[in-house]
Amino acid sequence: MALALALAGAPVAVYAAFPGANGQIAFSSTRDGNYEIYVMNADGSGQTNLTNHPALDVYPAWSPDGMQIAFASYRDGAAEIYVMNADGSGQTNLTNHPAEDWYPAWSPDGTRIAFNSNRDGNVEVYVMNADGSGQANLTNYPAAVDSIPVWSPDGAQIAFVSYRDGTPEVYVMNADGSGQTNLSQHPARDFPWDWSPDGTRITFSSDRDGNDEIYVMNADGSSQIRLTNHPALDLYAVWSPDGTRITFVSTRDGNFEVYVMNADGSGQANLTNHPGFDSVPAWQRLPSTPQQAIERLIVEVNALALNPGQGNALSAKLEAAIQQLDRGNVATAINQLEAFVNQVSGLISAGVLPSEEGQPLIDAANAILAALSG
Repeated sequence: MALALALAGAPVAVYAAFPGANGQIAFSSTRDGNYEIYVMNADGSGQTNLTNHPALDVYPAWSPDGMQIAFASYRDGAAEIYVMNADGSGQTNLTNHPAEDWYPAWSPDGTRIAFNSNRDGNVEVYVMNADGSGQANLTNYPAAVDSIPVWSPDGAQIAFVSYRDGTPEVYVMNADGSGQTNLSQHPARDFPWDWSPDGTRITFSSDRDGNDEIYVMNADGSSQIRLTNHPALDLYAVWSPDGTRITFVSTRDGNFEVYVMNADGSGQANLTNHPGFDSVPAWQRLPSTPQQAIERLIVEVNALALNPGQGNALSAKLEAAIQQLDRGNVATAINQLEAFVNQVSGLISAGVLPSEEGQPLIDAANAILAALSG
């Protein structure tokens, strides 16, 4: 069940704001002999294997701050939800359960992860804290499969697919599992894939016109419109963080490839262009303001193995820079960021902070400084 569709620190809430900046696209690929999690740039360049593990690694999902990727892995025998850093390091099992757990989806504030599990005898939508604690069944509908959770941008609702009406339909529920409602209301097979960044629309795939195509509808289920029109399979439609484009999967070139199109369905183009199976794309959201970029730096600083005094001193400079920017004091914010860079450089020179950990912080701070100075 887990692969059927594929083969056919706490983050900061500010990253869920609309619009976001478009980052990399994560996806699953078989090009190295088994399913691995890859990333590529938004134009298809720089395709890189992140997981590098002989087991199957599938269903990537970016954290709202763009710093982590949740995914499902079979490396422990059954499918488990894992998380790793954006560079592939720190791969950690979150669910640790003998049942099958897959299809993770981060809440917009980064505090929770929804996922599928069959631990109660059939497939249900669950939720847990981002550290793996507090795993709870949300759908609680033992008579049918409930799967593919998709959070609304405000975190208030979760769309999902349910088979309770005989065929798969797009449902929505409140984040606590209440108010489960059929949105698509169609006898065909309908699968939800993503909520638009502004929260007004939902992408889904449907075979109502004879084969699987990408559709979009309003968040209340009205105005269901087809975006693709091709005899091949078109699935897994995910919005870009800025809301202007949609990445999706298509078999129109003879195998599963990751494509991109404009949000109105125009300009469809193959991104992966590889004979392996490339599927299940997820688009990284990057900070779109200097304050958000600095918040991202704070998360990185808090993850360092520094003593509390050193870490707090670095974070305090960054927090002061945010406060000054909020007040419109750009010159003072620049001073705080320059002081941060000098302090990180000092820690590297003293041998307290490894260069491979400290230099990326300096590079990120310098990029923010360049943006503010320009």
